[in-house]
Amino acid sequence: MFDPSATVPIHCSAEEAIEEFRSGRMLIVSGGRHSKTNGDLVVPARAADTNRINFMAKDGRGLICLGLTGERCDELGLEPLSERRVPVDQADFTVSIEAAEGVSTGISAADRAHTIGVAINPANGPETIVRPGHVFPLRERPGGVLARSGHVEAAIDLSRLAGTGDSVVLCQILDEDGEAAGTSYLAGFAERFGIKMVRVDEVARHVSELALSRQVGGETREGSRELRSILGHFATGVTVLTTNDQEGEPCGTTANAFTSVSLDPPLILICLARESLTLEAIRARGGFVANILADGQQDHSNWFAKTGVRLEPDLHEFTDGKLGLPVLDGTVAHLECEVERIDEGGDHEILLGRVVSHARHDEAPDPLLFYRGAYRRLTGPGPANHI
Repeated sequence: MFDPSATVPIHCSAEEAIEEFRSGRMLIVSGGRHSKTNGDLVVPARAADTNRINFMAKDGRGLICLGLTGERCDELGLEPLSERRVPVDQADFTVSIEAAEGVSTGISAADRAHTIGVAINPANGPETIVRPGHVFPLRERPGGVLARSGHVEAAIDLSRLAGTGDSVVLCQILDEDGEAAGTSYLAGFAERFGIKMVRVDEVARHVSELALSRQVGGETREGSRELRSILGHFATGVTVLTTNDQEGEPCGTTANAFTSVSLDPPLILICLARESLTLEAIRARGGFVANILADGQQDHSNWFAKTGVRLEPDLHEFTDGKLGLPVLDGTVAHLECEVERIDEGGDHEILLGRVVSHARHDEAPDPLLFYRGAYRRLTGPGPANHI
């Protein structure tokens, strides 16, 4: 399985890493601004047999984890290990697991390989595992390595691209003293066992390039252009988030900040005040609409500047969008989103949304701008042109 005589370069390309996974071989993933480990042994979960688990335990020495998609975690009923929402720079652990049948103590390499096989089998449900156990699942962040620069996201993206599934097994590499392995140790480890290394940022580069290359021709290209245009306006215009509260009444608030994460998948980040009532409604509803206000909708901006107020039919015209949530009329454009995650960020909460529908409105006016304490126009003299 491992060739100690093999000589490998310190780091390989993402394309080479994909071929390694496709050939059933392990990799070492290193780096990543959102990862607190220096290097992890990774392998597609479907290839994590007894020998590979034993190698991880004996030579890798770190905690053996199972990287799963959020969807699979939900299917298995895996609850977060932490009661608090996990910041983006921390791994998102769930409760540890064991196969309900077919294991003895659960700690042996064979038992852990069996548990992994049970967990990744789509035919199996939560009744096939017990908690706690000796396998530690990690929940992939939505958007993969483009959303979180971490080892689990990079490894799962590589496995997807290799056609080896969307689950991986990871083990942090520790040095002879039991400390997190440094760069020189990782290089020696890779050379000694003939395992290729790949950096997280190299995986992100490849995934990003693939996403751009897929946006060619037909509706995909036009949809991408429209979404890019909309996101550009969100970067400069006043944005109002709308949803329905727990009584089913439409409500909304202005966003403190907005940025896009990726186009494939289409993910956006929005910053809201922690005490926002609309934020709590979004959390409960699981969806929201981001509306770019148009020039002349200052009254809307002032109204929704509160931390969460209901829409007034006499003041605000709206229609129900594809998610059944209120879309404000007369705006420049809107994005309908499903909530992927809500994280703490100082005095605010960071909302990650997946765009499921978007539209730039016909004969859309210029966006409403607000900076330096005043509303500005997109065109015209003075500082309005300098954002």
